[in-house]
Amino acid sequence: MSNAEWTRTFLLGLLLVWLPPLLAQSPETRGPGASREYFVRQRADDPLVIRVNPFEAEFTVQVTGPNGELLGESGIPGNRTQPVFVYIDSVGKERQLDIRVESVWQTRRTRFELEFSRLDIRDDLSTDLARAQQRLAYGHEVLTVDTAANWSVKVNMLMQASRAFQDFGMEELRLWSALSAAHVAWLKLGDSTTALQLNESVLGAAQVAGLETVSLSAVMMRGEILAAMAESMSAADRIRDESQTVLAAAGEFARRLDYRYEQAYSEFLRGKELAGRERGDEALVRFGSALEIALDLQAMTLATEIRERMVEIHERHGDRLASEAVLGDVVSQLASEGAQDELVRSLLQQAALYLDLYRYPEAIDGLQEALAIDNVSLTQTQAALMLGQAWFESGRFAAAEQQLTAAVLNPGTGVFRRPNPLLPIEQGLGTLATLARHRGDAMEAERVRKVQSRHLEGAASRARWAYEDILDRLAAGRAVGAQWQELRRAIRAGGGEVLEALAQLAFCSADAGAGCTDETTRAALARVQSRGNPREAVAAGWHYYRFLVRSGRLQLAGETLEALLDEVFFLRQDLPGVLGSWFWLNRAELFSAALDVSGLPAASSDLRSLLRLAKVRAIEQVMPSGALHEDVRAGLNQPGADRQAVVAGLRTDFKARHGWLSLQGIQTYLDQLADDEGVLAIDLDGRSAQIWLAQRGTVKRRDLRVSAELDRALDRIRTAGQDTDASTLRAALERAGRELLGPVQGDLPQTVYWLPAGSLLGIPLDSLVLSSGVLGARHRIVGVLDFPASPPPGRRLDMSAPERVFAAGYPTDWTARFPDRLETTPELTDVAGRFIGPGLHIVQGNALLPHEFADPRVGAAQLLHLAMPVRIELGAPEESRFELSEPGRGEGRAGLMPEDVRRWRLSAQLLVLTQSGLHGRGADRFDARFGLAGELLRAGAQAVLISDQPLGAKGGAWFSSMFYPALERSGDIAAALEETRAAQRGENAPEAVRNTAFQLLIR
Repeated sequence: MSNAEWTRTFLLGLLLVWLPPLLAQSPETRGPGASREYFVRQRADDPLVIRVNPFEAEFTVQVTGPNGELLGESGIPGNRTQPVFVYIDSVGKERQLDIRVESVWQTRRTRFELEFSRLDIRDDLSTDLARAQQRLAYGHEVLTVDTAANWSVKVNMLMQASRAFQDFGMEELRLWSALSAAHVAWLKLGDSTTALQLNESVLGAAQVAGLETVSLSAVMMRGEILAAMAESMSAADRIRDESQTVLAAAGEFARRLDYRYEQAYSEFLRGKELAGRERGDEALVRFGSALEIALDLQAMTLATEIRERMVEIHERHGDRLASEAVLGDVVSQLASEGAQDELVRSLLQQAALYLDLYRYPEAIDGLQEALAIDNVSLTQTQAALMLGQAWFESGRFAAAEQQLTAAVLNPGTGVFRRPNPLLPIEQGLGTLATLARHRGDAMEAERVRKVQSRHLEGAASRARWAYEDILDRLAAGRAVGAQWQELRRAIRAGGGEVLEALAQLAFCSADAGAGCTDETTRAALARVQSRGNPREAVAAGWHYYRFLVRSGRLQLAGETLEALLDEVFFLRQDLPGVLGSWFWLNRAELFSAALDVSGLPAASSDLRSLLRLAKVRAIEQVMPSGALHEDVRAGLNQPGADRQAVVAGLRTDFKARHGWLSLQGIQTYLDQLADDEGVLAIDLDGRSAQIWLAQRGTVKRRDLRVSAELDRALDRIRTAGQDTDASTLRAALERAGRELLGPVQGDLPQTVYWLPAGSLLGIPLDSLVLSSGVLGARHRIVGVLDFPASPPPGRRLDMSAPERVFAAGYPTDWTARFPDRLETTPELTDVAGRFIGPGLHIVQGNALLPHEFADPRVGAAQLLHLAMPVRIELGAPEESRFELSEPGRGEGRAGLMPEDVRRWRLSAQLLVLTQSGLHGRGADRFDARFGLAGELLRAGAQAVLISDQPLGAKGGAWFSSMFYPALERSGDIAAALEETRAAQRGENAPEAVRNTAFQLLIR
């Protein structure tokens, strides 16, 4: 008998007994990791070897005794396929051991197999075998002190164990010991040469012995080592090519053995190596293959890493749309896993991408989420700087300044932060200086701009700083001439010809310095328009317009301004966000110039000025949007892109869709008016005002003289309530009527389509008092928000008996009887009685919750009667809300916000709000939004009827009982409201509605 045969026979005699656990629990947990717990009894005199075989997991093993004392903790860093061994010595008495397997991450197929070997030590041979097992287990123990010396000891122990197992003829344990030594040498000691040598010997022996799991583990390790070596910039092509060959073989081997995670990981490593060689398209193919498997396995940690690599490639290629799609998946995945650190990092990355794509609302949402999660100072500051920039680009200047000021100052000291390569402090300071310039604080702008100059790095940032410095000087009325050439050189060095041309135009718009001729300014304008992005092109047009005005060339200035308004409308409508902060910084001056009639040709000045007013209102009505024409917006930032060509197709389509916003468009609108209809608009700017009254064939514009008392009178009207003194309110209505409408009262037609805006937004025009009496007693007033986008109301105000009616209102708070309580109200009872039938649907009381408004019957209803409290904020529309019922104890009433309404798709001919209230006033002279009422119209309602204050239960019932019979008689919404208002002015109207104003609004 040979020594090897004798040894094998002896080992069988030792009875290495494989014991099943007494109790095994495998709880499935969500997230990347999982725990499994097992119990086993150890005999009094026999050491125990525990072997854990993993499948699709990286893990550690903890063994504790009866009193919870830790007896052993083992694991191989970065290991997914090698078994882990734990050696537990005997203590002279029987005991139960608790074995906990903790996986760092898992897949849906993760499993562990435990084997238990009881060592019967009786002589030197069995002692040597136990020592070999001990050394193998020691090599797998978790180190409490992570040093190279300690890892070197482990490698030595593992190699001793390997040689001992060879003597015993235990080939599998020999190879696992040697492979563990190779793994430690590579991963912990950085000795790739030794690791590859050991790996090669293991791989050859495993293949001869037919040990496929050992072979797979060895070939995967070899591929990982070569892939890591290939990442070095100095790596030879031979290494890179070999890593691809080995990993391809490993992936195929893993597929054959159904180790799908290893298959995915090998594809991932191949993709990483290809990406490092700038072979991005090939890398994406590998990443795509790896991601498909990882998602199928629910190996989300790997999936996240793959997606992040894909984002890097897309970013290098400038493919922002692909980056956005992948990052969206990453953020969703990390949020579901609760991986907060990784989620914050991805949210910041996603926000940076949204900022590049001009999608500021989405950037703001993500950054606010990141700030709510993270408490690391550096990351919080980075998020705050980005959030401040997003607020700035969105026109929310107060929020931007607050956020940026907190970010650029050191907490506690109140001094500016020092330059930091990890934080965009320079950009934050630049934005703060621009905000100071915008509010007219020249000293603060100069101070912050000087601090910003100490943070500049590179010619590009110095060029941008120089351009902004020119704008600061011009805004403050300081001469630029002495510094012009120096600033121009800085701009030329780092900003390129587009920024230099912009600086030239800005300089010439306010300074008659050298070089500001017609020829040079036209040439500068052409350079920016042909090579700059849309924001730069519009800024150049604005500078050029001001240059023309300063030069006295008013006709050409007017033509330039017309084209500029058209371009701003196009960009705001079809490429929202592209103009960013430029629009908000220049909006007031741009619109003021548009409404200045001094440069208009006399022959058509009234019609042209009405067109400009319509353009201002159309630009103002545009709401923020997200992923609209993203491919075009992404293309605008491509290096070397022909930006005019990128938007050419959109511009052509836009002109076809918006031909109504032209002289001919307005004329067509007016030609469709009936003889007793007209359009009324007022532009009120402090103590000056102008009014337009347009009817078929005529447009009349008049200048108004208004007093300082008018604004106070409007405030009294706006805040009037049921307890308002009647005489005070009457005086305010008389003053407003006299000053605003007195000059045209004799020309007003019976039906007036009123274009509300600015401080008149929300003012009930039909309540104004003229010398002939209350305006609404003689005229029907209909508010129009989009003029002349839609044809005149005409038949849109005609309403036959509706067959589909949705009524809702009167929310309740949670009480003990909340789940089964149903209270009827006179108002909804009246509505139900008038429209009873299969098309009627009513929601009230405790059932009035958000999901009811997702019901298809809401979108299909011809009439929507909503009697829940509605707060319509005129100055801050996003703070408007519908108030619904309280869903549970202590939760507070639910609500519907403007973003919820934007998801509605309505087809209602009429939407009635009887419990609404108007709050605040238009943000400024040009504000033409109408809060939540405007959102309802954009959602598809053809007409919206609102109350300026809640009517209450009694008032709502009175209104319903008066308005709907009148509507049934006339079939005309405006006529029905006129009849109801006449009854309201009568003595029989209840006090709840006596001073309430109603407004009928259409698009």
